[in-house]
Amino acid sequence: RRLSQRNGIGMDQASFRLQFPAETVEIDGLAWSVIDSRPAQADAPALLMLPGTLGTAEIFWNQIAALADQVRILAVTYPVNDDAPRQVDGLAALCRTRGIERISVVGSSLGGFLAQWLAARHPALVETLFIGNSLSDPAIATVTGHDLAALRALPAEAHRGFILASVESWPETTPAVTRLKAVLRDSGNRLLSAEALKARILTLRGADAVPPLGLPANRVVVIDCADDPLIPQAVQDDVLARYPGAEHHRLAFGGHYPYVVDPDTYTAILASYLLPGKGA
Repeated sequence: RRLSQRNGIGMDQASFRLQFPAETVEIDGLAWSVIDSRPAQADAPALLMLPGTLGTAEIFWNQIAALADQVRILAVTYPVNDDAPRQVDGLAALCRTRGIERISVVGSSLGGFLAQWLAARHPALVETLFIGNSLSDPAIATVTGHDLAALRALPAEAHRGFILASVESWPETTPAVTRLKAVLRDSGNRLLSAEALKARILTLRGADAVPPLGLPANRVVVIDCADDPLIPQAVQDDVLARYPGAEHHRLAFGGHYPYVVDPDTYTAILASYLLPGKGA
């Protein structure tokens, strides 16, 4: 099934939640929220979807709805935890408990960073790594204007405040961006606790740079946007420099959330690797 999703308009989120309910899964003492598409084909390719700081599993609703009949999708909402290695070990365990031995991984922003860590720690698990609007070394990215100790000392509500203030600063250049901001407000105010948002910031700010990956270049795909308001050019260039020979898709627009703002294009990129010759 291919849904009409142009300009960020596709299945509405209320309908999506009914069709793709999330379940809570506990792994190593951490509670994950998981959407599992479970297509009919036993041999369907598998895709793990990792959201950014303001995202939950459903932030990829356009891609899940479009691909779920042909791709085994695991989309997750992170536990309240700021230990990146522990989280990616939990993701590997989640895949094993679902009977998945090989899976492609797409992550956006924080999710792209964790996707790289997953590939570094569990290279035999990862088929194709999609790094979306992300970074490889937190030391060269200005996550906030505070050092790690100051961030840990700040109350969780302060973290929620400066994350949502950043979103409000984005100009509403298209209806899709206006819709995106509404989705992110709902996510930051209702779907995610302030404690969860603080943990996500600390995950990035406190982590080391991604170690070398055990993946060949032809299994790494970098997706970024020329108009990303959060990932500077120098950070984008650093990601590309770490993966020479990786395939690179630079989108002219899409900001920091191209899978919401321009979902057709993002879905088509994923489908071209997951379903070559079939389309979405």
